[in-house]
Amino acid sequence: WGIDKLDMRLYVEYGDFIILGGYPSDGKTALALSFAWCQSGSVKVGFFSLETREDKMFDRQVAMVTGISMGRIKRNQLEEDDWSKVASSSRDICGHDLDIIPAAGMSAVEVLHFARARGYQVIYIDYIQLLRPENPRAPRYEQVSQTSMTLHTLANQYGISVVGLSQLRRPDRPRGRTAPSMSDLRESGQLEQDADVILLLYRPCPDNKGQPDRDLMIAKNKEGQAQKVIPLTFDGSTQQFTGRKEYRPLREQVAEAKEQLSFEAQQMDLLDGADEECPFP
Repeated sequence: WGIDKLDMRLYVEYGDFIILGGYPSDGKTALALSFAWCQSGSVKVGFFSLETREDKMFDRQVAMVTGISMGRIKRNQLEEDDWSKVASSSRDICGHDLDIIPAAGMSAVEVLHFARARGYQVIYIDYIQLLRPENPRAPRYEQVSQTSMTLHTLANQYGISVVGLSQLRRPDRPRGRTAPSMSDLRESGQLEQDADVILLLYRPCPDNKGQPDRDLMIAKNKEGQAQKVIPLTFDGSTQQFTGRKEYRPLREQVAEAKEQLSFEAQQMDLLDGADEECPFP
């Protein structure tokens, strides 16, 4: 996955169905592209984009790999140092087996058949709610439920790992609640049931739109511990995610410090008593 803490906590096999949920503009497409890029260094990956054009996805990829500002890329204002970065990264880019497929109007069945024909081992779908439903006349809830079941079934049948992006609905948040839950996945509870793994990306301070901090929650993990939160920082200009130091309340830090001092005091008492004559034979 390219994030050490996630690699340590998450184990995924071919044929698994993974959901990456997030609110609009929180960076879930950038995070998915980062995952896909990391994995394409060793396996064949297809990224099916139903929302963003292929050329825009390529611009994001160049910014992410080279660290060049998206602003300069979009405005065609690359400087000599930028071109040097692109040139030095070209071999690395060619060494990754990642295809970006414009998939607007495709259904879940068509995506999986296309992936099987191309020999992809991992595919990303951005995003699930935009896939063309098999039955357009059915209620929206049933359409998304059927899409979810199709992706889960065919992923398992073909042995292809499917990472589907999903938007989250914005609930009326009670005071003090910032983290979303699996029930916030938009338009279908079937996604929650079918997925082997569910990751939720969100802002820890949702009212501060300029804040680069993001939290990635492992909300569901069939083969590991869930409800773990991985703190990240998102640089929108370069589309890069990095780990950040986890915030801990002051009272927890003080309690830990007291516990450590107590332990050290006990160790000193044992050392002081080691020079005394032992009363036992």
